[in-house]
Amino acid sequence: MIYFQPSHLEAVREFRITSGLPVSDKPIMPSKAAIDHHASLMHEEVDEFNQATDLIGKLDAVIDCYYFAIGMLIHAGCPQWDSKEIKPIRDLLGSIYTWIQATFDSLVPDALNASLIFDQLFNHVHNSNMSKFSKSEAEALIAVDKYFQQGKEVRAVKVNDLWVLKHYNGEQTKILKEINFTPPEFEIEKTLK
Repeated sequence: MIYFQPSHLEAVREFRITSGLPVSDKPIMPSKAAIDHHASLMHEEVDEFNQATDLIGKLDAVIDCYYFAIGMLIHAGCPQWDSKEIKPIRDLLGSIYTWIQATFDSLVPDALNASLIFDQLFNHVHNSNMSKFSKSEAEALIAVDKYFQQGKEVRAVKVNDLWVLKHYNGEQTKILKEINFTPPEFEIEKTLK
């Protein structure tokens, strides 16, 4: 994919380590449940893309989908792409990457600057994702209560110096936003101007 940068791997790795999500330093085959979970997160972003009514929302969904795809690679230890052991991952990510690139190209037709714009938008989404973490237990507990009022069971888990809001669905975990979360839309809009 022409938009891929090694710094994207490092950024998503930082997010996964900070949030306590699986990170492998050697090639592994994630469980079927983990692959299905990654796939559902990416398909959720495709649905968000289809429901978005403006360019900002569509670009946010495309970059989020890419972020989840990179997360799946990091979970699997960034295995050799041609390895037959990871065929299910390769097939899934191949179709997702094709969709990401074709969709981004159709939304940002400035071919000369598309790679730079993609990288900037990725950085905005990453910074936003890193703002999901609470800096104090008090902040985390306020967010847990807010989610509880919405009928979601959420736990605040301390990881190093931050609090991570986790919603568990069987063996899968979704990281939720804390009360001071900063959405990426404003920065995405600034970049496009």
